[in-house]
Amino acid sequence: MKKRMFGKMFFVGLVGISVGFNALGYAAVSSDGEINLVENKSPTAPKDPLDPSKPQEPADPNNPPTNEKGPLSIDAAPKGFYFGTQKMYHAAHEYKAEGLADHRQYLQVTDNREAETYGWTLKVRQDGYLRDEKTNYELKGATLTLPAGEARNRNNGAGSTELVFDLVTYGVEVGNEEKVVFSAPSDSAKKAGKSTSTNSWQSQSVSLNIPKDTARAGNYSNKIYWILTDGGPTN
Repeated sequence: MKKRMFGKMFFVGLVGISVGFNALGYAAVSSDGEINLVENKSPTAPKDPLDPSKPQEPADPNNPPTNEKGPLSIDAAPKGFYFGTQKMYHAAHEYKAEGLADHRQYLQVTDNREAETYGWTLKVRQDGYLRDEKTNYELKGATLTLPAGEARNRNNGAGSTELVFDLVTYGVEVGNEEKVVFSAPSDSAKKAGKSTSTNSWQSQSVSLNIPKDTARAGNYSNKIYWILTDGGPTN
């Protein structure tokens, strides 16, 4: 399982000069170069979800930084999913999330592990059904549905604004069990998922489905968790 680590790069200068003469009698000069690379344990700031080579400008409070340390880290995730005040229905009903027009929510993963180390999996789960704290009543069977987003990567050879199909995004119904929402393959031949990757979607494309015979008046909430692990998906 991924543990947050990130590291710094130091340049250690060791320069030596030696002078000699080659067979033709001309002076020959050499210089030494040295660098000591260590694990990068610094957090990565949120990037532009449509171009992860650029910073997120201006800062988006709806996709705040997590400040997780590397070298493998979740850098940004949606602050929440909000549906406002809605009418109840006896029949099953789908509600669309509130959000500004053309506003994106996104997940950002940075992989600064060693070269030839590939593969990670990002999963999602809820901590239980939506519950009214005053009455303890739960909307059992209610599901939050996330769309399959668009994947981009800073190192993509075609450009960081282009979609990356070796990174896989999944549309999921968020339940109490972990489900894969974003992944990079462990296959080193594909060389996918290194540096910074984003998975983004329109905020209004998220939906909440409440089954029939379930709704009661109340103010409901729960928590959504994102779990990042080493290695590509196994399911």
